[in-house]
Amino acid sequence: MTINERIKLAIKWLIGQRVADNQEEVGKLLGYSNKSSFSQVINGKVPLPNDFIERLCSLNKNINKVWIIEEKGEMIYPQKTLITNTDVDKASSTKGIPYYDVDVTMGYDELPNDQTNIPNYYLHIPAFQNCDCAVPAYGRSMIPDINDGSIIAIKEVGLDSVLPGEAYLIITDDYRTVKYIRNCKDNPNKWRLVPKNLEEFDEMIIDKAKILRVFLVKGVITNKIL
Repeated sequence: MTINERIKLAIKWLIGQRVADNQEEVGKLLGYSNKSSFSQVINGKVPLPNDFIERLCSLNKNINKVWIIEEKGEMIYPQKTLITNTDVDKASSTKGIPYYDVDVTMGYDELPNDQTNIPNYYLHIPAFQNCDCAVPAYGRSMIPDINDGSIIAIKEVGLDSVLPGEAYLIITDDYRTVKYIRNCKDNPNKWRLVPKNLEEFDEMIIDKAKILRVFLVKGVITNKIL
C-alpha cells in the first residue's frame, strides 16, 4: 500500500468520525480552497507538502502518523490508548453538540481559569452536527454578524487550516476573542484580528505563535426576544 493510499484511508476514517462531511471539506480544513488542488495531492499527482501528514493527523489525534508514513502498527491507536478531547463529549453524536456556558468574550478580556468541561446541555441542530461544541458570545465588536449574547457553533482547526476572512474563536494565554482573521501583509508570522464593528473597536495584530487554539465559527444562533 502506498503512502497516498494510506492517506486516503485516513481521510475516509475522518469523514466517518464526522470531522468533515466529505473529502472536499477535509481539504478545506487542511487549507485547500481548491478541490482540484487537494485531489492532486492525495492522488500523487504533485508531491506531498512537508507538513501535510502533520496537518492531517492534527484533525484527530487518534490517527497514527507512523502508520501513514511507514505502515507500521495500525491506522488508529488501539482502544486503550485513544486520546480523548475533554471539550467534545462522546454523547454529542446522539444528543447533539454540547453547549458550554463559558465566557467567550468578543473583546480582549482575560481568559478565565475556572471554566468547566461539563456541558450544560446539548443542541440538536442538524446543520451544526459536525461542530465540536456551542458557546455564548458576548460583546459588541462583531455586531451585526454576531450579536451580544448569541450562541456560536464552533469547530477546532489547526493553525495551518485557518482561512483568512472567516470568523474564529482565538484562544491565547491571556484572552479568548471572536474576530475575523486576516493576513498581515508585511509579516507572515502575524495575523490581523478584525472586528465587524469598526466604528467602536479597533483591529489587533497577534503573533501566530501566541495562539494556543483556534476554532472556526460555523454557525450563529441569535437570541431575540419578541
